[in-house]
Amino acid sequence: MRRGFGLAVAVVCVVLAPGQAKPPKSPADATEFAFAAAKHDGLNALAAFLRAFPKGADLHNHLGGAIYAESYIGWAAEQGLCVDTQALALAKPPCDGQKGLKPVAEFLRQPDGREALMNAFSMRSFAGGSVADHDQFFATFGRFGTSFDFPAAVAEVAARAEHENILHLELMSTFGSSDVWDIASKLQWTDDFDAFAKQARDNGLDAAVAHTRATLDADSKTVAAKLGCDKDANAPGCHVDIEYLAQLNRMQPNAVVFVQALLGAELARSDPRVLGINIVAPEDSVPAIENYATHMRIIAYATKGPRPPHVALHAGELTLKLAPPEVLNDHIRQAVEIGHAERIGHGSDIAYELGADQLLQEMKQRHVAVELALTSNQQILGLDAGTSPFRLYRRAGVPIALSTDDAGVERTTLTVEYAKAAIWFDLSYRDMKKLSIDSLRYSFLPGQDLWNEAEAVAAPCAHDAPGGTASTECAAFLKENRRAALEWDLLARISAFERVHAK
Repeated sequence: MRRGFGLAVAVVCVVLAPGQAKPPKSPADATEFAFAAAKHDGLNALAAFLRAFPKGADLHNHLGGAIYAESYIGWAAEQGLCVDTQALALAKPPCDGQKGLKPVAEFLRQPDGREALMNAFSMRSFAGGSVADHDQFFATFGRFGTSFDFPAAVAEVAARAEHENILHLELMSTFGSSDVWDIASKLQWTDDFDAFAKQARDNGLDAAVAHTRATLDADSKTVAAKLGCDKDANAPGCHVDIEYLAQLNRMQPNAVVFVQALLGAELARSDPRVLGINIVAPEDSVPAIENYATHMRIIAYATKGPRPPHVALHAGELTLKLAPPEVLNDHIRQAVEIGHAERIGHGSDIAYELGADQLLQEMKQRHVAVELALTSNQQILGLDAGTSPFRLYRRAGVPIALSTDDAGVERTTLTVEYAKAAIWFDLSYRDMKKLSIDSLRYSFLPGQDLWNEAEAVAAPCAHDAPGGTASTECAAFLKENRRAALEWDLLARISAFERVHAK
């Protein structure tokens, strides 16, 4: 059973007295002192301090949106792609000037070419908070998607994660798109889910799963080669633990969503690299609103049975600017109670849910974590320190995992998200440790937690020091439980981080 922050890493909160010249002597207290000083100096100083701080996981991370515009532009030029000069979107050749298509390399020679594409592919020139900013955010994916390179993207994100001292990534990506559309095009949609699932299997679903796994095998080898792991096991990115969540697109017809759900669920059952499924795309769109209840039932159907895949769902990524109150009334509840979500992405409209207090208690009791992406919610929904649901979830005891969402589009990092949370919500260094640890505890990694019911390190490792040589019993426990092993590694890294500040 997953629970909150354990006693094993509790620290004494340090109050800075006027004129205090030296930090306390214990590593934890010294780090609290240094953290408070950096926080006092503002976001940039705190981000510099927190870059080396060990962060357990980024659990809400869209691979396509994690890539910065500079990379997409470079890939497009290498691939010989075109630019639609009116839409500022990438397109496949031929680059016919009569149709407004220019080669990327030629477009970049214009004085403002690169800047125009960077602005089109990101939130770089948008302040965030308006409906226009919301629309810009979601429009970016259709502009740069043509140049998406899965292995190059994973390698870039992995290397950046290691530089930020992130241990684990759960990357959302769309798998088997061409196979999904090929299967769905042959099917007749019906609300009889058993009959529809049979149609999908009769038209090649199992073959599509096998094909997707083979593609992921090949891509994984390419990722390792791009990072240089085949030549140097210590190259940046090679030690970041990476798994995937299969995306369903709520903008697509129900037949496509259903086949995506079936394929994603079967991938998660058969391939340890794919941990579960999620549903993505604008929640305020007409297809998402009209079909929301159906989507939740599809997800519940696809994930039932033996070896059920994990489920993390985007839900409640809404405000009254984007949808009427009736739409905000129950999306999170449906995700939890019908879709059986183990984590909720965004959950921004929790205050507008009918029976919000009861739902928050239900999430707490069922250990349903919320993935909060502060910059994303600021840019898309206009939520700031005063309107973010962070405090509401925290007060209710719902676990929180800070996440990036789409770091490249947003021009952010997980380090910035931690720093922003500390300043917005006046958090302590102890709070930073809780957020880091909880991000691993509520990951979908297999195995037991390091913590027991009493909120202490589990018995096999209770008397061992993180970073030291583990006892025989502890080593065996960690070997059998990947989640606990990464949590142990995180504690060791936190201890090392604190020792640096005690010098």
